[in-house]
Amino acid sequence: MVRQLYNLSSLDNTGHGTHVAYTAAGSYVNHLEYYGLNMGTTRGGAPLARLAIYKVSWKDAKGVPFSSGADILSAIDDAIRDGVDILSASLAGGPLTLAEVHAESILGIGSFHAVSHGIPFVAGAGNSGPNSNTIVNSSPWLITVAASNDDKQIVTPLTLGNNKTILGQGLIKGKGRSDFAPLVFPGCITNPKDVMSIANEVKGKVVMLFSETKPDIVGYLIALNNTGVSAFIYAMPPLDGIEDFNQIVGVPIPFIAIDFEQGNQIVDYFINCKSNNQDPMIKLGRSEVLEGKKTVLKVPKFSSRGPNSFTPEILKPDVAAPGVNILATFIPRSGDNGFKLESGTSMAAPHVSGIVALLKAAHPNWSPAAIKSALVTTAWNEDTYTTEIFSEGAGDKLADPFDFGGGICNPNGATDPGLVYDMDKDDYLNYLCSLGYSNEMVYNATNIYRLAKIQLQQEALYVRKKSPLGWI
Repeated sequence: MVRQLYNLSSLDNTGHGTHVAYTAAGSYVNHLEYYGLNMGTTRGGAPLARLAIYKVSWKDAKGVPFSSGADILSAIDDAIRDGVDILSASLAGGPLTLAEVHAESILGIGSFHAVSHGIPFVAGAGNSGPNSNTIVNSSPWLITVAASNDDKQIVTPLTLGNNKTILGQGLIKGKGRSDFAPLVFPGCITNPKDVMSIANEVKGKVVMLFSETKPDIVGYLIALNNTGVSAFIYAMPPLDGIEDFNQIVGVPIPFIAIDFEQGNQIVDYFINCKSNNQDPMIKLGRSEVLEGKKTVLKVPKFSSRGPNSFTPEILKPDVAAPGVNILATFIPRSGDNGFKLESGTSMAAPHVSGIVALLKAAHPNWSPAAIKSALVTTAWNEDTYTTEIFSEGAGDKLADPFDFGGGICNPNGATDPGLVYDMDKDDYLNYLCSLGYSNEMVYNATNIYRLAKIQLQQEALYVRKKSPLGWI
């Protein structure tokens, strides 16, 4: 019966686990090409590390992925028993209630036992941003990772008939167009269902539309494909990453996203051409990779933000790491050479896991708290070009600790932080007791009965006993 309801294969059937595993410890791949783009050499954060992978996500009979708390805790128990050095979990649900924050959070419980055994535990902050108080995985013993972009960006140049070039967000597979095509701006279209009303007007042309909210891109691609357009440009709120919409819907129309400012530039050009009885033209060039100072570091809109409203004394997230358009291996094989671009704090967390592996090798005696301290206190608050880091939302603002914690991870700096702040299991237990949790709640979370000293009204005798964790 269980096998009829769930796919119990131990193999990855969503690609998520394969992607994050490569990011953490994938081997070198030289001269990687991705849809014709030269991506150079790619590797995981700690390519000489060994991976031990525990599957906790399954698909039900309808193909919907899910994770059970029992499977997650069982995997953590197995990992502790197997003697792993680091645990990385690209798992996050929605914001939790007060009781769930530490005492009933599955990852909170499992990670406490891992950290008690000296195993650093890295987890994503969640993808429910940009609103405040959306952070998950907020237990103080966790290393909670927000997402950022990096100094590499895939763009597609859009050249107007007046030779002005605009860089759009998107990936055109192949060489792009070598010639100009007519540009159409049917401003009246607000729904994919309306597209057929302009079929004769747009056939063989490049269509540009506007949207104040994230539109139904897949719906538009399907509808426009039936009209015979040559390309689709959308002025819209920023995408969280380059999604392969063409592959999702199986249509060959190139899709490029631009922001409102760029969209207005194209509209101005379009209106100017019409007023001078000229035909507006546009050319989609070959996609390219921009690196370095040409890009601006940001915390993307999707990355969950602090503070944790239930326990605001614990600042979360701890750090940020690249989580936008991360190129890594994927299963089933899709994209080019078995690699795929993915975005999310799930992609950010294994970057930090790889860094933690290197720190463990350099400082084998450091505790999980010392490692987290080194990461947080040495993180970058500005990029390597001394440009301030921004946070995406309703409008961009300067990023603050509720967006990226201590900042964006600085691997070299964390190796030699100068000073680390340490703590151990007793400090975490005292913290839980100070929150007013009952003995039963503390025991459920930690398997340890504990009273904070401030709760004792008179002398008390502690009796040590043996638990699955050892003597307590």
